[in-house]
Amino acid sequence: MSEAVKGKVKSSGNMLKIIIIFMLILLLIGGAGFGGYYIASKSAPKANTGNSVSEKDNTEEAFYEAGEFVVNLADEGSKRYLKVKLVLGYNSKNKKLTDELEKKNTVIADSIISTLRIKKTADLSTATGPEELKQELIARINATLSLGKISNVYYNDFFIQ
Repeated sequence: MSEAVKGKVKSSGNMLKIIIIFMLILLLIGGAGFGGYYIASKSAPKANTGNSVSEKDNTEEAFYEAGEFVVNLADEGSKRYLKVKLVLGYNSKNKKLTDELEKKNTVIADSIISTLRIKKTADLSTATGPEELKQELIARINATLSLGKISNVYYNDFFIQ
């Protein structure tokens, strides 16, 4: 073998060793980063994700399907409508409220429709629009109830056309 070929074999062998060492270092750094992230995420306090347990009173939430509503929106000059399917959340220990929701389903539906019909597309198309609508619905529905209060409104469907 000539000296030039021996030099290339030696330098490519050294280059291969450097690449392997570099890859091992990257693997160690990545593993350490993942391990640190994993440990930090396990020990971090959990945020309230809106699950079925309320942090305030630590009770389970019951659900009442209010139904599906299709209403014309209050946009002038255009025929826009909102289709929404709502579920109401409340304290599951309040059995009287369960009965009241069943008995007053027509009054609750009327309250929901009245609230939805005065909305415009611009009101609901913002980032906070649907959340503001939830708060308004909670207030309007709770005004019709006497044996308890609903705590949440959930959208199973929310469609503007």
